[in-house]
Amino acid sequence: MAFADRYLQKHAAGKPLIGIEPGADLRHIVAIPATRESGLTKCLDSLFLCDPPGSPTEVIVLINTAENSDPDTLQLNRKVHQEATAWAKEHRREDLVFHILLAEDLPARHYGAGLARKMVMDEAVHRFDALDRSDGVIVSLDADCTVERNYLSAVVQHFKSQPATHGCSIAFEHPKSGSEFPPEVYEAIKNYELHQRYYLAAVRYTGYPYAYHTVGSCFAVRAGVYCSQGGMSRRQAGEDFYFIQKVAMQGRWSECNNTTVYPSPRPSDRVPFGTGPAVKRQLEAQSTQHSGGTPHSTDIPWFPTHHPELFEMVKALYDLIPGYYAANDPASLNNALHPLLQQYMTECGFDELVAEIRANVASQAAFRERFFRKFNMLWLLQWLHFGRERGFGDVKLTEVLYNSFYNEK
Repeated sequence: MAFADRYLQKHAAGKPLIGIEPGADLRHIVAIPATRESGLTKCLDSLFLCDPPGSPTEVIVLINTAENSDPDTLQLNRKVHQEATAWAKEHRREDLVFHILLAEDLPARHYGAGLARKMVMDEAVHRFDALDRSDGVIVSLDADCTVERNYLSAVVQHFKSQPATHGCSIAFEHPKSGSEFPPEVYEAIKNYELHQRYYLAAVRYTGYPYAYHTVGSCFAVRAGVYCSQGGMSRRQAGEDFYFIQKVAMQGRWSECNNTTVYPSPRPSDRVPFGTGPAVKRQLEAQSTQHSGGTPHSTDIPWFPTHHPELFEMVKALYDLIPGYYAANDPASLNNALHPLLQQYMTECGFDELVAEIRANVASQAAFRERFFRKFNMLWLLQWLHFGRERGFGDVKLTEVLYNSFYNEK
């Protein structure tokens, strides 16, 4: 019985789609979901031009369409599939094999970014299961990305040099200029990426130990770990956040920062939140602001981000973790915290959860580990929304960054 048999029987999105057996030395697979991606070959070119990975590698592209997709999407996907298939026939490398797949009529009630990513990553699991290779690496990428020339070799080396790591976030950088999009798109993506980096830095400032970028196009995970955590969620959005956080909380997540993924800055409404919608909202705000005239290319309205005081309040809570484990009356420690945070803690049953954790651990280290599993990144994100609605609304990103820089100085 191979390592993933049970997972594939219970949780796989379907049967194997590739009829060719994997090579015996296959250890890395890049998994790419795609729909309405007329520029797919740009991504494939980027991978083909990569330095030798140093290990046999496959690229699986799953071009997918829902059962209720409009005729234009269906026609475009079929055209992209034909073009990519022809591209793959003309681009062959012994160390890099491309598989171009087409999946149509996917169930509408589950269809979305999560299902597509799950299907292509599950296909990678089928490949590794055939080899009984649980330490095989599944690399998640999006079809609108390009990658640095050392992308494949850097990922291979990262897992080789860190055999205990379960997975990693991969460094990313959106294009900040160019001719592919109007200037205002590049201005908008600068705002959003700065927001992403500020948010991660602020979460790490609180002391939360499992803070990583959770970008679906910029991570990799071992096949066995992927299966043990139940695989990718079928969520229509945010599937990357939930999956990466679930694995990261096992304590063996890492960062691969010596290569770069370049995600597209394009506006999009395919998912309710994320890069595409964030850029789209900024452009719409600009259009509304200048409906009576011609906007300047760089005149993007200020970008909102989380109030820094909300992170300060959580840091004060996390600083009290040793006390929550050791104190005779842990609830009394709450009095040292901001009243708004105390209100949130009451609403989420904080004291009861702390009591439950204390009753099931025998050391401060075990308490701390369980504490952060309960009061995790999702809990923190919900707190930020709670605080926003009760007096600590969004602030200007530029002001937060300016103040943070000069406070450090």
